[in-house]
Amino acid sequence: MLSVLLFVLIIGVLLAIFVIREEKGAPKYIACFGFVAALLLNLVTAVFMGQYVSVVKENGGSYSFFKSLAISSYWGETPDEIVTYRKVDNEDLTVSVYKNSNGGKNLPVYVYIHGGGWTNNNSETASALHRYFADNGYVGFSVNYRLGTLEKPTWDKAIDDCAFALLVLDEPTAGLGWGIVIICC
Repeated sequence: MLSVLLFVLIIGVLLAIFVIREEKGAPKYIACFGFVAALLLNLVTAVFMGQYVSVVKENGGSYSFFKSLAISSYWGETPDEIVTYRKVDNEDLTVSVYKNSNGGKNLPVYVYIHGGGWTNNNSETASALHRYFADNGYVGFSVNYRLGTLEKPTWDKAIDDCAFALLVLDEPTAGLGWGIVIICC
């Protein structure tokens, strides 16, 4: 926690110095406003980050800001489980599940919908990132959806697939064993 606050403070000070140096010809109150705005922004960020870190630690996870910079050690990771959430057009649509190895109750959960313009990538594209979060107190769900081609555009169906996955993951009786509260998407 202290390392996060220290990092955020350093970034704020560096940003404020940059603002002051760039605004040499401007009135001093503009530079002061930039300095105060940068510090307030960093303070708000630190408060929210602190809340997330404390939830993770209270539920048996761990967090190290400097360790988070070394995610590359997780390359080649695979999900703990792959669950089919829907079958459409003879295609199984799946969710890759990344579980926290320490178990624990009330762990923070995230749902990841991969990028790729609705045409490429898959739920395991960011496996290293998902494994890192799982090892540090989170449970991650990475959603696959129908990918489009020039011959078969499916961008409108992919959005429906993602919405359906969120509904299934939110339903405690869906057989996945998770009752996820979707706050926003």
